[in-house]
Amino acid sequence: MQNPLKKLTTPAPRTPEREALAAAIDHFNAATAQAANVSGALETARSKVWGAEPEVDQARQAIEEAKHANAAHLTSVVMGTAGAAPLSVSAARQALQDAEDTLASAIASRDGLIEYQANADRTAQHAKWLLERAVVAVVAAEATQPLFNIIREHRAIRLRLSKSHKEIEFLLDKIGLRTNDLPRDLSGWNCINWFDEPEAPSAWSIWVKALETDADAALPEAM
Repeated sequence: MQNPLKKLTTPAPRTPEREALAAAIDHFNAATAQAANVSGALETARSKVWGAEPEVDQARQAIEEAKHANAAHLTSVVMGTAGAAPLSVSAARQALQDAEDTLASAIASRDGLIEYQANADRTAQHAKWLLERAVVAVVAAEATQPLFNIIREHRAIRLRLSKSHKEIEFLLDKIGLRTNDLPRDLSGWNCINWFDEPEAPSAWSIWVKALETDADAALPEAM
């Protein structure tokens, strides 16, 4: 005997629109993930620039300090009171060169990632646009006929409401009642009060939202 649960949980074959939507979702997810990765790398590169800039300033200061220290050391040598030799000026200049090279590399990396980030963001935005179009294609393919049915039902309800509206007005007039004479809960019978019930998203809006991440999201009737 065939397992009915397995049959019910087996996804139905995707339509061409659903297949295109699945591809658009994958592309969007990959593009946004890449943009996020580049953003993280850019923040790291900026941190390296901020960290390297003080190192350059300190290295420049170290050169001046080395000049003064070496001059004082030479005087001590002549006087026979010299201690350990200080950092040489050439070594201080080399340290400055190393610090400037590090800063230059950090700036180049940052600037390259800024451009890369712009490209990644554009790709992600385009992927979002493609995803939105893919969602619309599925909605157009699958919700057009249900839309027509909803409109027919809506029209029938409006016709019934129009008929009952005339009947209510006729009876109110014959009985001699005004709207103000009605019980409180009936006083707004001739207008729609949008505050009677809390606003909630419709099943269709929930479905459309679900399509943005799930190419197999079921139509409201099948939920």
